[in-house]
Amino acid sequence: GKSLAETANETLAKSANTHKPTQLNTKETIQKKERKDPPKSPKGENSLAQEVMDYFNELTGSRCAALAPFEKALSTVKSKDQCYTAEELKLVIRWAHMNWGHSFKPENLCRMTRFDGYLSDALIWADGQGSNPAACPHEEIIKLWNEKFPSKAVSLHEWNRRRPAYRDLEAVWNGKTTQGNWRELKHMGMAFELISKSSLFCTRGDQPWLTLDWILNPKNWGSVYEQAINEHRERKGVKA
Repeated sequence: GKSLAETANETLAKSANTHKPTQLNTKETIQKKERKDPPKSPKGENSLAQEVMDYFNELTGSRCAALAPFEKALSTVKSKDQCYTAEELKLVIRWAHMNWGHSFKPENLCRMTRFDGYLSDALIWADGQGSNPAACPHEEIIKLWNEKFPSKAVSLHEWNRRRPAYRDLEAVWNGKTTQGNWRELKHMGMAFELISKSSLFCTRGDQPWLTLDWILNPKNWGSVYEQAINEHRERKGVKA
């Protein structure tokens, strides 16, 4: 017969797996390892839920691990066969974090009977806050910078909230364009393109202080970008 310890271990293993669909756990040790080191899956529903979960934990200082509430939200149809998006979930997380005034769990947020109301309130709040309804796509923006300025490339591993330029980039993202539109990724690509052709980079491009961090500093961003735009207009004027 089995020892008491073995029986207890089996019971624990079974209870640990209750959140998964009922299945024969013949490869328990492998599954346990996979839960610790989840494989990098393609951008399917699960990895999107993980992305939203990471965002939730970082913003709220939580350590939640159950993806089910976010998976449910991402697979809920809002209208015309369209499901809620990861960006919409992140916006609702930001709105709740700033407005609810108490800690909350993903399951409080992902009550699908109320989620539509949360989202419309969050969109109104974001617009009134002067905050871009889309979360700042840090990774994509850094990749754009690195493509444009390979000699001044930024390591994604070192790009996090502890770095002042991380917050500076969010401030730039939350500013509107000269046409009064919210910034999109293409606007950032255009800004980097113009800055790369500006006299600042043509004359000082080899200076070690001329970095993304320096450009994003609120003291510098406005003048650097404005100069780049004006010089671009002059070049177009000369060609015309």
